[in-house]
Amino acid sequence: MLAAVVVAAVAAAPAIAAPVAATAALSPRAVFFADRVQAHVSVVVDTRTADPASATLAAPLGIWTQLGATHIQTTRAGQFAQRRWSFTITCRVTECAPASGSLRAHLPPAQVTLVRRDGSMRRLAVRWPEVVVAERVSAAAASLHVPPFRLQTEPPPPRPSVSVSLVSALLDAAAALLVASALVIVVLELRRRRPLGGPVVAPLQRALALAREAQSRPAPDRRRALALLARIAATRDPKLSTDVGAAAWERPAPEPDRIAELVRRAEQLEDAP
Repeated sequence: MLAAVVVAAVAAAPAIAAPVAATAALSPRAVFFADRVQAHVSVVVDTRTADPASATLAAPLGIWTQLGATHIQTTRAGQFAQRRWSFTITCRVTECAPASGSLRAHLPPAQVTLVRRDGSMRRLAVRWPEVVVAERVSAAAASLHVPPFRLQTEPPPPRPSVSVSLVSALLDAAAALLVASALVIVVLELRRRRPLGGPVVAPLQRALALAREAQSRPAPDRRRALALLARIAATRDPKLSTDVGAAAWERPAPEPDRIAELVRRAEQLEDAP
């Protein structure tokens, strides 16, 4: 096919012309409104005078729209090469809808630009063949019949993809698991606050026990024990609380004898009503 195009082009074009021939084609040429049309532009080049890779295409489409990308293909036959651009177009605007019967659509001319090997440029205008666009339904045919549409006012019946009984059972199991988890959390919290089965130690007794133990411990522990005892004793004996608090932070650190004296005074609070 390329050889036939070349022979015909050489017979009709001057020998010095770099592009031998440029053509445009549309397929199909007769369509219905909004149908797709395959568009092709081909240029045959004498490779001795121009590089076919330098050929570019400018194809304004007017009211038509290109769908997808343009595919470019280059084939060779001896000293000639054919460069071909292919893409899909459609027209979906009102101007392409025939009022009645059909209309003949014309695309704007395309232009192929080629750079010769001597640096000069050659531009060729390429005209598209016309396309006949036919109406899909004639006005007469549309007026003869009422479209058989039925208005559906009721929703369709539900069609669950999962068994309702299975979903119900899974939800019941999940609810039971949540209740059991809540009970476990409550029990753990109660055990943390009050050990089950163990004696309840009053705050004052605990503070006194820590103060007695701190007598043989380093200075920081003695200070912390006395500070705790001062806070506990504040509600019963403010004077004792003040003395214990002052001893907790006196310098040097309170000695064991000093702590023992304060503990004996605090022990009297246990017998107080």
